[in-house]
Amino acid sequence: MTIVTLIASALILIAGVAKLLGAKPLADQFKEFGLPKHTMPLIGGLEVCLAIGLQIEALTLAASALLVVTMVGAVAAHVKTQHKPTQSFPALAVLILGAVIMAGTM
Repeated sequence: MTIVTLIASALILIAGVAKLLGAKPLADQFKEFGLPKHTMPLIGGLEVCLAIGLQIEALTLAASALLVVTMVGAVAAHVKTQHKPTQSFPALAVLILGAVIMAGTM
């Protein structure tokens, strides 16, 4: 489970930091999703916390469960805006990784 957890943590950490830094492609995507501008750093901060939580054994189950919920929202936003599968794939991949981690810690 360690490699899966490390991969998920790295992916969500990169995404979270990009949101915290206000990366323009992500800002454009949030606008397309119809989300207020202030939600991007909030979600970015949450993702950074989740990446850290996945690495702390006592928090792994809770962090992976919240990661799954967060990524369900991300995938739903991509589907709602009819993004191409290539745009939705990262969120779906992290959703699957989160589910695998969650199942492995139960």
